[in-house]
Amino acid sequence: MFNEGYKLTKSKQLINHDLCYESMRLCKLLLTEKSALKNETQALIALQFFTVARYPSRLNSHGSIVLLADQDRSKWNQQLIKEGFYYLDEAKKPNIIHKYLIEATISSLHCSAESFQETPWALIVQLYDKLLELQPSPVTLLNKIVALSYSKGAATGLKALELIEDSKELSEHYLFFAAQGDMLARLKKRSLATRAFKKALNLAVNQKEKELLANKINSLDHEN
Repeated sequence: MFNEGYKLTKSKQLINHDLCYESMRLCKLLLTEKSALKNETQALIALQFFTVARYPSRLNSHGSIVLLADQDRSKWNQQLIKEGFYYLDEAKKPNIIHKYLIEATISSLHCSAESFQETPWALIVQLYDKLLELQPSPVTLLNKIVALSYSKGAATGLKALELIEDSKELSEHYLFFAAQGDMLARLKKRSLATRAFKKALNLAVNQKEKELLANKINSLDHEN
């Protein structure tokens, strides 16, 4: 429910706030159930709080996507971030490592960083490595490589992408080519970046994401 609210798959809009808040309400209800995995639920709630806290800067005044690197962090809801840290601290008390705890910790690092450049990317890479040990996933691996590209540089990220480009799951996923295009653009390889973004555009489903990719392509064309 939360994932669908975070990024609508069958709408021209990107976010459904009602779905996200209903998911958070249901998670809090789970905490009252003795049979629920309490620390996992607390970590999931923390992850949701950290995510929702960034909503005010996720879209611009025209309703277009604003990527994390360009978001105005002064618009982030600090009260929600504070509540997220409360639930994250509670989830850590049993000292049991699980998927939601790692994901919430990664999100907390983004929320606490003063700027995109000051994000502790090396630590995030380590956390993704631990997450991959617990639950291997092509998308998690891709997220790790993106973090690696900011920790060690875009060239290092591209080399890591080359090792997984034959993955069936990722060869059909727009995020692979979007990440590739971003790294190529950062290396000033504009024609290759444009080609990658066009592949991503053809695979993307959400209209807002299509608009974002089209804008990236237009920007690169103007640079050329």
